[in-house]
Amino acid sequence: MSTALTRPAQDMRAFGEYLKGRRGHMAAVAASHLDPERVTRIVLGCVARTPKLAQCTTASIVRSVMQAVELGLEPGSATGQAYLVPFGQDCTLVIGYRGLLDLMRRTGQVASVNAQAVYEGDEFEIAFGIEDTLRHIPKGDPDPAKLIGAYAVVRFRDGSHQLGYMTRKQIDAIRSRSRAGNSGPWVTDYAEMARKTVLRNVAKWCPMSIEMSKAMAVEVATETGDTTLLAEFETIEGDSEPVPEPEPTATERLKRKVSVEPEPKPLPEPEPETEHAPAPDIPPFEQRRCATVFAEQAVIVGALSKNYDSNDVIDLRNALLGSAAVGLTWRDMTAQLWTTLMTALYAQASA
Repeated sequence: MSTALTRPAQDMRAFGEYLKGRRGHMAAVAASHLDPERVTRIVLGCVARTPKLAQCTTASIVRSVMQAVELGLEPGSATGQAYLVPFGQDCTLVIGYRGLLDLMRRTGQVASVNAQAVYEGDEFEIAFGIEDTLRHIPKGDPDPAKLIGAYAVVRFRDGSHQLGYMTRKQIDAIRSRSRAGNSGPWVTDYAEMARKTVLRNVAKWCPMSIEMSKAMAVEVATETGDTTLLAEFETIEGDSEPVPEPEPTATERLKRKVSVEPEPKPLPEPEPETEHAPAPDIPPFEQRRCATVFAEQAVIVGALSKNYDSNDVIDLRNALLGSAAVGLTWRDMTAQLWTTLMTALYAQASA
């Protein structure tokens, strides 16, 4: 991994340029309703506003962003769909209550989802059985310190439903097991995280889409730190720099010239120390046809023999052009070239 990825993102200019360079990768995996440019602006603003997040490595921030956009969630935005939470120099994605809500609705089988927090002073009754019952009349002060529990109700399109309830003690037990329990939304938005916790518990009994499965993997990885669970994602950018395209070979450059230029430039003359028969003077159209076949055959020769001498290639080219000059048919010329190629390969293999 390069130093550009392992250094903190506090150099906003360098981080911004790197993140903008990842917009192509972002667009390739992001849900169709997300705009990579908008996501980039949101993430840059989030890092600029959060000093601890700016201490995280560029790789971990970009990785978390790519996970979020693959789920179709905006990380760090005011929507509360997903949060970028720092753990030392490691940035971790934490899915918010609204993000989980959105993912559940996208399955196509959920008619409605409702999750609420219960506070001291509320009129609240819940009973589980063949016919679940729930009665909640909010009357208490919606102070996170006075939250006593949370419930979630998911109704499906077939008329059935799933109901779940958790006490504050149960919610805090899950919070204590999470690496993000003392930072991020657990501190700033406790009530929403309480609702999300019970909703996630109910989601285990709901239809599971690919996105929901990935979201659950992110949740477990956030709690346990086991990043092997994130292998379900199609791509996790940020662990490596962009791989530059390999330089085209001489044969590939020749093929491009033949297919693009109206008048292909003549191939390089043989090196001075090696004498070759001069290429006959033939019409440009025939040169193009000859060069096209030569390029295709040269690819095959290169694949069969890594040690094929460039001087032999030049001789074959001139032989091919000479065949066209003396008026051989296209079929005869191709057959002659194949014979020459196979003879050269056989001689080389026997050497």
